[in-house]
Amino acid sequence: MKKIIFTLLMLVGFSAKANVINIDLSNTNLAVGDTTQVTLTADSFESFEYFEFDLNYDSTIFSFVPSSFFSDIGTRDVDMVAEENPFGMTFLFFGTPVLAGTHVLARFNLLAIAAGDPTFSLLNVDFLGAVDGLNVDSSAQATAKVSAVPEPSSLVLFSLVGLTLLSLRRKA
Repeated sequence: MKKIIFTLLMLVGFSAKANVINIDLSNTNLAVGDTTQVTLTADSFESFEYFEFDLNYDSTIFSFVPSSFFSDIGTRDVDMVAEENPFGMTFLFFGTPVLAGTHVLARFNLLAIAAGDPTFSLLNVDFLGAVDGLNVDSSAQATAKVSAVPEPSSLVLFSLVGLTLLSLRRKA
């Protein structure tokens, strides 16, 4: 009897769906003016018909590049909304039901517009299956570092000061 109960528990435990959302950045060490590709993946998801969530990041450091948007579950501005908000981006899907599996919810570029160390996280996550809401693991986070690029005039000024110091040293 114990063996049967153990076997049933193992089968139920290993057959549970994960419903995990992952955040991946193509480049985590950037300079102002560089872009990074953000990929939001629904990993091992049950089928769903609707979702809404926010990707939270510092929008004073990154700017969304609308022409770079891709999703394998819908088309932006047709059955999916992806728009900037003061705290990052908001995503909303209301199209044809999506079958169970792994899907790219969104892939897009962000342009680094200021220096900083932003963290990316998910907020207000709501997925609906055919009958009710799905339990989703939305604890994924990602971080990036954006460094300021020195202006060319600053580099020229530093070079001139260095050359002057070298010439003074040789004369002495």
